Amino acid sequence: MNRTITGLITLAAVVLAGCQFAGDESVSLDAEDQASAEQVLYPRFDLAHAAPRELGAELQQKLDEVLNQLASTSETTTEAAFDLVVTAEPDADAGCMAGGRLFVSEGLLAWVQTADELAGALAVAMHQCPRASRLWRQRDGMSLVEFNPESELMNRYVDYRLNANASLFNQAVAAGCAQADCLGAVSGPLAAGGFAPQALSDLYARIQAAWPQAAWLERVALEPQPPSGQSSDPIWVRLLKEYADKREGLAELAEIRRQISRGRLHPAYQASLRAMRALGRTYETEMMQAELDLHNLHPYYTERILQRIETQFGAIAHSEYYWGWTHAQLKRRDLARELLLRSIEILPKVSAHHFLAQEWMLMNDHGLAIQHLNHVLEAGQHHPYAADAEMFLTIANQRLEQNR
Repeated sequence: MNRTITGLITLAAVVLAGCQFAGDESVSLDAEDQASAEQVLYPRFDLAHAAPRELGAELQQKLDEVLNQLASTSETTTEAAFDLVVTAEPDADAGCMAGGRLFVSEGLLAWVQTADELAGALAVAMHQCPRASRLWRQRDGMSLVEFNPESELMNRYVDYRLNANASLFNQAVAAGCAQADCLGAVSGPLAAGGFAPQALSDLYARIQAAWPQAAWLERVALEPQPPSGQSSDPIWVRLLKEYADKREGLAELAEIRRQISRGRLHPAYQASLRAMRALGRTYETEMMQAELDLHNLHPYYTERILQRIETQFGAIAHSEYYWGWTHAQLKRRDLARELLLRSIEILPKVSAHHFLAQEWMLMNDHGLAIQHLNHVLEAGQHHPYAADAEMFLTIANQRLEQNR
């Protein structure tokens, strides 16, 4: 559920202490820009990252209190606002999108034990807002950032690494404090808001010890600090218990995605079994199993899972993509092409272009196949389908030449 936090803030001045990004002068989206960002970028971000979660009234109130208390540290008054959502992303993460939209994943909430820790994560997310706003304003001229195969953030979003998604991709993989140490960058605002800055380091260390692959660790980039010994807050432990109870299962769900992004299906299946044991048959575990079966060319299993999900949980997010991929494997060609083409209009994915290329090759339309294969190659050699795309591109070019 989206909650707008009005306050005494600007996108660039929320965290006045610490570093500023090069070229990130005061960036505050006007009403038209913010509406455009919400309509064009945010729905795609929800699909690429995760949909917002509905929260209980007490937890929502506590989140609002922390954010308002943190925002009040700014001395600049404007009509700018933050929009805070908790997303269904199982990996530990938090950040900012254009227009001041802050997100915190349920995978991160599973580790939070105090208001100070939450405030630290939000302060880092706020620190990312100027860069996110600048990236949005420059979206028409964006190019893909250089790919680092060691980056968990890069790999998590590798299936969205297309020129058409350049702004989205660059924002999705942006770190909160650029090259600066985040603790130094946000300590001033945290202390001014009545929060203990060391709590950010405590949260970081706890996640790093248990889940060193967490995407949030890349966003924060802290220097190691000894633990402060701060006790957990019983109120926050109670409010976040439902997330903490799912911590193991959420980590396994994140591991499935991590392994899929590297093309490693066997460890992904193992993680899927562990996630199912920990969480049961939820929308998220069922969807991950369906996707794994598609990667492993078991479309009949997937079809049954997707039907079960729609019956039990309702609409599937980006259903055009999953059903189009399923119909392609089941050789329902016309329906597969229709849905996959619609899916890339909603949110272009590298894999969707790969599946469409195969469909056009089966139709002997090698010119269209080549167009989609070239999109696959935009993602770089680290995408799981890159090698297959190169092979199919060679075949398509040969057949196209033979037909001339």
